[in-house]
Amino acid sequence: MYYLVTVLTDENVTVEELLEPFGVNSKVTNREVLFTKEELISEEKMNIWKAEAEYRKASRIKGITDKEKERLFYQIEKLEQLEKASREEIYQYAIQWYSKELITPEGGVYKSYNPYARWSSYRRDSENVKILVVEDLYKKGSYTRVSSAKLKDIQWDLLRYGNIPSEVCIMPDGTWYYTNEGCCIKVNKNDRKEITLNWCDIGECIIKNDPEWTVNIVECYM
Repeated sequence: MYYLVTVLTDENVTVEELLEPFGVNSKVTNREVLFTKEELISEEKMNIWKAEAEYRKASRIKGITDKEKERLFYQIEKLEQLEKASREEIYQYAIQWYSKELITPEGGVYKSYNPYARWSSYRRDSENVKILVVEDLYKKGSYTRVSSAKLKDIQWDLLRYGNIPSEVCIMPDGTWYYTNEGCCIKVNKNDRKEITLNWCDIGECIIKNDPEWTVNIVECYM
């Protein structure tokens, strides 16, 4: 599944910098807690109980070898010992499965994935993103389709339907705007310092811009 994103950049920021915080594998700076310490202990106790039940069930299956039974009973014995352990011992057992950077100062664990992720990969070179029309610098009087161009250079009248079909618009300050279904990002013909976004919930929203901004069309996958 992919969707088109319009990324507006200025001289202070790049497309990569604006997209990076929202990647699936991006480093999370404002991390969310997966489990507190007490929640982790309770979760591990439940996992121990479930694992023991599964091992006991497997040990009763007809036809398994004596060697397999021996392995299962060994696991059951280990789990029985854990069930009798103190909460702190169970915590130490549970925490071994998490890397140190995921441990919170209070002893809980952070989520290992980016909860703000909006893309797993993206492309800037596919034919799908070449939807902006500008003058062809190599053929006088001709036009060409590109994926990146300055706002002031885009031939809006030559765009299909007169707008950019993009589901998301990202401003240079990093703000994400979700446009309406069918998407509509267009410039005010009377004032090219205005971009109009169509919203699915509040109608149109006019955003002031700089004609020197660069419009970049990106194909994001999730």
